[in-house]
Amino acid sequence: MRASAGVIPKASVIRQAGDSVRRVDSRTSLT
Repeated sequence: MRASAGVIPKASVIRQAGDSVRRVDSRTSLT
């Protein structure tokens, strides 16, 4: 339980970071 509970938050954080990076990439590519 502890392992899965710790993995879930990490995955969500990584997902958010990836989304922000994607937004920045699209902005730079547009410009």
